[in-house]
Amino acid sequence: MLEILTKNGWEPLANRKNYYTLYEYSGLQTLSFDISPNDDVYQYIANEVPVRNGENRYLIKGIDKRKTLCTVTCVIDMDEWQQREPYLNTKDLEKFQTKTLISILDSIKPSGWDVINAGIRSIKRSVELEDADDYDVLMACQEIFDVTYEINNLDRRILVIDPESVVDKGIYITPQLNLESMTMKGSSDNFATRITAYGKQNEDGSYVNFTAINDGKNYVEDNTYANKANPVWMVWKDERYTIPENLLSAAKKKLKETAFPILSFEITVNDLAESDDRYSFLKMGLYDFAHVIVDEKTEIIERVIKLQKYHDTPDKNKITLSNNPETIMGKLNQAVSEATVNLSLAKGSILEQAQNKATQLINSWAEKGHVYMTENEIYILDKIPKEQAKFCIRINLGGIAFSQSGWQGPYISAWTIDGKFNADFITAGTIIGIKLKGTEIIGGSITGETTINVGTDLYVGNNIYLGNQKTNAHKRISLNKDTYIEFSDFAVVIQRATSQLFMTDESFFVRFNSGDFIPFMANLKDKEVYVGGKMRVHDKLYVNGGAAILGLVLFLDGFQSQEDCTFMKNVFVNGDLSVFGNKNRVVETKNNGNRKLNAVESASCYFTDEGQVEFDAKGKAIIVFDPIWLETVNTEKQYHIQLTPYCDVCPWIVEEHKDCCVIAGKPNTKVNWHVSAIQKGCEDIRLEEYKKEGV
Repeated sequence: MLEILTKNGWEPLANRKNYYTLYEYSGLQTLSFDISPNDDVYQYIANEVPVRNGENRYLIKGIDKRKTLCTVTCVIDMDEWQQREPYLNTKDLEKFQTKTLISILDSIKPSGWDVINAGIRSIKRSVELEDADDYDVLMACQEIFDVTYEINNLDRRILVIDPESVVDKGIYITPQLNLESMTMKGSSDNFATRITAYGKQNEDGSYVNFTAINDGKNYVEDNTYANKANPVWMVWKDERYTIPENLLSAAKKKLKETAFPILSFEITVNDLAESDDRYSFLKMGLYDFAHVIVDEKTEIIERVIKLQKYHDTPDKNKITLSNNPETIMGKLNQAVSEATVNLSLAKGSILEQAQNKATQLINSWAEKGHVYMTENEIYILDKIPKEQAKFCIRINLGGIAFSQSGWQGPYISAWTIDGKFNADFITAGTIIGIKLKGTEIIGGSITGETTINVGTDLYVGNNIYLGNQKTNAHKRISLNKDTYIEFSDFAVVIQRATSQLFMTDESFFVRFNSGDFIPFMANLKDKEVYVGGKMRVHDKLYVNGGAAILGLVLFLDGFQSQEDCTFMKNVFVNGDLSVFGNKNRVVETKNNGNRKLNAVESASCYFTDEGQVEFDAKGKAIIVFDPIWLETVNTEKQYHIQLTPYCDVCPWIVEEHKDCCVIAGKPNTKVNWHVSAIQKGCEDIRLEEYKKEGV
């Protein structure tokens, strides 16, 4: 439940729209939702007001008010980490110099907060920041110690995570199952295949290096991607490093970031795990690896660095995958150029890849884990004590069970004492994902001469293919001998008792049980429909291109009418609508009857929006455009902003961006804004000549 703190306590934001949380690699979370200014709860919307859901508490930081909706942006509430006086310079304080991560975090955490798992880093580092508070130190430690955080301020807890230790759980995304759309961005701006690294400067003027432990070389290199004869060389200096072994390890890691192009994929995914427990094995989180299977031999495997979770509509969820994760310190703040998706073919079949991944997973855990035994059970755990474990293999007289949620389950698969294997996810042969309990096949294919007997219901995600497409034989889906759908190269026939519907490439017609054809036929080639009697539309009439009802004939190409046409309900036009007369909306007035209001026309295809913002104490304000509106217009082209102030000082535009506009004016005053932008796909349309078309 999404709630806001009011003078009466916490109240639900029940009528919100576009409610989502953006989870970022650094552990930061941004919550956003739209609300109508007419909503009763809207009166409590103000900057710094707390909002909470079941995951965290947030503070309102951005309010963009428009005529019908207001977009509210919130960030995770970390005020408790900013209550103490900031440090002028952390390098002057002993508690921040050459300390472990757990030592630094324990020294700055507020009372009542727990920092868990900070002991995963045994190295010692120094924090050197100016004018920084405890929150700044907390976030800086992520890059210094190469960790990330999972923040829960409701329980006042921070879990320290090593992203590199996250196990590949084999989460698959396929067009047939859950992939909605995909775009790619790429960059090689900081490309280098050889790095010479220097650490802290010694008293004699030399720098810490790793030559003595790296075969006499003061550099590391990787030509796997470039395969160039001459190296692309860069020098990297970081005075935090005083130990050669640590410097060498850090240089090798940095080389992974520079020796390969930075690729990121933004994917809209139907998050089935959020809406259907049967797909719990597809549940995705930050740092997880996602296997995007584009086709039989094309697979992308990258880490999730952003997750945009729509709480009310999981089919809109978005994830961003990258081979070079973002950090809060801004490693990826350079602009990346748009690129056409050019996917390389993965070697081997999906089966071979699955087998290789299973082998890698087993081998990678060969020397890890812990065994815990009782009188009746054996546990194999990733951590001890068992209460802290996430991954578990549990063996007892009931069977063998596997869990990714702790030693008590729930179990994603189990081999039980009765000899049955109950699994949520198996990769085997050409069948990907099969539940043997209940016989549910998720994705994949079954080939050969096969008969499948279904006792009750058969659910198919997309297509059913009947027979060999190269033959002309009739194929049929039958319920009984009188009710079926029949397919051939010539036509499709739908039979119900003695009534039939025939459809060919150029026409269709209907025959009822009288044996005669109903006087309703369509010639798709000539785009004509003939109705043998009166045609009445009781609800909606959908037309491609235009329509005219002339007695008994409905023309689908053009629009003509010998007399007025009246539609009692909605009319949908999928093509262009050209009008020689006026375009009006008729509105009922209280004292003056029905009045016509005229449509506003423009020379080009412009869409508009408007709202109101308030200048801050420095006279600055940001107009953030509605993200849904942005999907309809092209703000890469010039758009137009009109400003109407509530004072005698004229405001002005400071910066224009494709998703917002920075303006300046008199401090602490309001200004109304109106924006016009060209419709996407209509950038070159302006005052087109009208040419008569139709019948």
